[in-house]
Amino acid sequence: MRPFALVLSLALARLPSAASSRRGLAACSCDCCVAEPRREAAVDEDEGWDCVLAQPGLRFDSSPFYAQPSPCGSLCLQAPGDEVFTSTETPEVDAQHYCFVACAPKGGGQRLPQQGGLCQHLPSAASAALRAATQRARPTAAPPLPAAAHFLLHDSAHAAAVAGRASASAVGSATAASGRALTSSAKDPASDKDMLKLAERAREIKRRYTEVADGEVAEIEKFSTRALEAVATAEAAASGAEQAARSAEEAERRVRGVLKNVRRLARAEALRAIPEVLDPLVKKAHQESAREAHKQAEMLEKERFLEAPRAAQRAAAPYKEAMLRAAEEAANYAERGRVYADRAQVLQMEAQAFQRHANLQSSQGNTAEAQRLMLRARALAEQAAYESSAADTDYRNSQSISEINVPEYARLASQAAHHAQVTVDPNTGPPLPPIV
Repeated sequence: MRPFALVLSLALARLPSAASSRRGLAACSCDCCVAEPRREAAVDEDEGWDCVLAQPGLRFDSSPFYAQPSPCGSLCLQAPGDEVFTSTETPEVDAQHYCFVACAPKGGGQRLPQQGGLCQHLPSAASAALRAATQRARPTAAPPLPAAAHFLLHDSAHAAAVAGRASASAVGSATAASGRALTSSAKDPASDKDMLKLAERAREIKRRYTEVADGEVAEIEKFSTRALEAVATAEAAASGAEQAARSAEEAERRVRGVLKNVRRLARAEALRAIPEVLDPLVKKAHQESAREAHKQAEMLEKERFLEAPRAAQRAAAPYKEAMLRAAEEAANYAERGRVYADRAQVLQMEAQAFQRHANLQSSQGNTAEAQRLMLRARALAEQAAYESSAADTDYRNSQSISEINVPEYARLASQAAHHAQVTVDPNTGPPLPPIV
C-alpha cells in the first residue's frame, strides 16, 4: 500500500483544497503588485501600463522588491468590504487577477510610471463604475473569474506554463482595457454605450478564463488517470516484491538451518578426531622435551661442578683473611714480648751491677755513695720487673690468638666454603679438614 499512497498523494497534491488554501493566506493588497508595460502596442502611452503580482527575481532599480523574495503568495483573501470583487463565492482570490483588475500603477510626480514601480488601489469612483457596469451587463451577478492555472500550479510542465502565459496575455489585454475604461470613467461619467462595451469585455474575459480553466481541468483529469494506472502497476509490483521477499526469507531460514547443522556435525567430527591426531603429537612432544631437559641437565651439572670450587673459595676468602690477620697479630704480640723480655733482662743485669758496686762502697765506708748506687739499682730492678711483666702479657696474648682465634677462623672458613659448594653443587662430598 505504500506505493499507492505515494502516487495518490502526488496526484492529489495538484488539487488545492479550500481548507488548506485558507491557512496562512494574507489579505489582498496592491502593495504586492508592481507596474509592468503591456506587451502589445498601446495607442495611448498613459494606458500602456498594468499592475502584476511581484515575482521573485525582479531586477528593477526602481522596484521596492529588488533582490527580495515575493512577499505575497499566488492567492490572497479579499477584504469583507471589497468594492471590486462583490460576487465571489469564496474569500480566496487569485493575487495576479487582483493586481490586474483592482490596482493601478502609481505615477508619482512623473508623467509615466516606471517599470517595477509601486501600485495603488483603484479610486472609489472607478471601483463603483466597474461594479455598476458588471451588474447592468449581467443582473444576476457573474461568478468569480477563474484563476489562471499557470499561477497556481508552479510544478506543471514547461509547455503548459508557456500556453498559460499566452492565454493570460490575451486576457490581460482585455482586462487592462476595462481598467483603463474604469479609470477614465472616474474622471468623466460613462455613458450606457461605454458601460455595455465594458460589460462585453468582461464577458470576453470570463470566456477566455473559462477556456483556460477547462484545459487545466482536462490536464488534471488526464494526470489523475495516469496516476491511478501507475498506482495499479505499483500495487502489482509491490505484491510481487512482497511475495519475493517472503520466498527469500524462507530460503534464508532454510540456509541458516543447514549451516547450523553443518557446523554442529563439523564440531562433533573434530572432537572425535582429537585423540587420534593429538596423542602421537603429545607423545612426540614429550620425548623431545625429555631429551632437551636431559641435555640441559648435563650442561647444568657440568657448570655446577666447575662453579662449586670457585663459590667455596669466594665464601671462605673473608675468614681466611681474618685468620691471616689474627696470625700476624699473634706474631706481633710475640715479637713485642720478646723485646720486653730482652730489655727486662738487661735492666736486671744493670741493677745487679749497681747493687754490687753499692755494696763495695758501703764496705769502704762511703755510705752516701753506697745509698745512691743502691737507689739506682732498685730503680733498674723495678723497671726490669715492669718490662718482664709486659713481656709476659704479650706472650699470653700471642698464645691466646694462636690457640683460639686462628683455629676458629679456620673452622668458619671451612664451613662457609662447604656451604657455598653444597649450594651450587648438591653432590659435593664432606667438608675439608680445618686449615691449621
